[in-house]
Amino acid sequence: MASKKTARKRKKASAVATVGRSTMALPAELEDEFAKYVNRDRASAGAAGWPFIKTEGSTPFMMLGEQKIGDANGALDAIVLGAVRINTHYEGDFQPGVVTPPTCFALADLAWDAAEIDAKLAPPAELPTKASDACQGCRFNAFGSGRGNSKACKNSVRLALIPADSKDFTKADGLLLNVPPASMKLWSSYVQPWASIGRPIFSVLTQIEKMPAQRGSGFTLHFTPMGPIDDVESLRELAARVSSDAEAALTQPPMTGEASTSS
Repeated sequence: MASKKTARKRKKASAVATVGRSTMALPAELEDEFAKYVNRDRASAGAAGWPFIKTEGSTPFMMLGEQKIGDANGALDAIVLGAVRINTHYEGDFQPGVVTPPTCFALADLAWDAAEIDAKLAPPAELPTKASDACQGCRFNAFGSGRGNSKACKNSVRLALIPADSKDFTKADGLLLNVPPASMKLWSSYVQPWASIGRPIFSVLTQIEKMPAQRGSGFTLHFTPMGPIDDVESLRELAARVSSDAEAALTQPPMTGEASTSS
């Protein structure tokens, strides 16, 4: 009996390639069929290293870890590879420098049309701490549920970007930045004119500045066009970057490295 079991195990193992890259290639007839899965795996690996730019604090500087990012005045010239709507609800008061995962969140699908996002936004069905089955109608997503007349759930936009001075767009380190609720209209006003002429946001050099809010405390992020990118080869490199790890970075759950936005 023991010899038969051993034989079965050995027979089963023979269908699996032994460890070693030279012997781990797919059968040739499956390469094209499985290419999309390989691209997804490659994208998820690249997205894991995308750190968040911090915008908290009263200074005009944005931070990457403990280092200031941008020029001497705090302005950051960047290429925004993409953006996605995200709602996050954190329990307790905001604490500068303290990174905690949200108790509830919802990420828009990049394939959704703008007009359908509000109706479709919902936390993951399997999230045990979700506040509601959908963002529409959730008590935390209503004005007045937070401080003053604000929402307890922060409605924001997550940006994926690379520095504008990157020498190689395909290898430049990617960064993530959350546009706080107070800056949502500024982002919308910046994006819409480009969309209206059929130019994706990654085809424009964008300057991002952190400025004191005109009303009350806090800050807002301002977006200024620095000029279009018209080199065809560069645009194709950027488009390839968008469809690979940038999209994976945009849609990763906000569980680690992403602090609550205070403004």
